[in-house]
Amino acid sequence: MSKIKIQGNADGTGTLTIAAPNTNTDRTLTLPDGAGEILTDATGLTSSSSLNAANLTGALPAIDGSALTGLAGAVESSTYATTGYVKLEDGLIINWFYGYVGTSNFTVTWAQTYPTTFIGTWASMGNNTYTSNDYLNYIHSQNNSSVTVGNAVGGYAQLISIGY
Repeated sequence: MSKIKIQGNADGTGTLTIAAPNTNTDRTLTLPDGAGEILTDATGLTSSSSLNAANLTGALPAIDGSALTGLAGAVESSTYATTGYVKLEDGLIINWFYGYVGTSNFTVTWAQTYPTTFIGTWASMGNNTYTSNDYLNYIHSQNNSSVTVGNAVGGYAQLISIGY
C-alpha cells in the first residue's frame, strides 16, 4: 500500500489548507504518478485560458472538428460524371467541368447556379496530340448558370467558375 506524506516547506510561514467542498457525493482525487505541480487558476490556468504550445509535447488525441466555428468549410457538394461543385459556408460556390468537347460552340450547364453574383470562368483545353484545333480559343458567353466555349474541337476542356 502506498503511503501519504504531507510535508511543509521549512522556509515558508504560510498555512496550507486542504478543504473539502460541500457535497453529498463521494469523490476520489487520484494524484499522477510523477513529480510536478498541479495547474490551477493561481498558475494562470482557467477554463477559458489557453496553453502555451511550447509546453505541449507528445501525440495529440483524435479531435472531432464538428464543433469548430469560423471556418469556411464545405457545407454542400456534389459530383457528377464530368461536372460538380462545392459550396462553402460563406456562400462561395465553385463549379467545375472536365470532359470531351467536340463542337465549335459547346455549352456547359453548371451543377450549381450562382444565385447572387457570378464572378467568372477559367478554362483550359488540350489532348495528347495538340493539333491546330486542340485549343480553347475563347469563352463565347457565360452567365450564372452556364458557359459556352468556342472553337473547342477534338479535345478535353477543363472549366472552373466561381461566384456567390
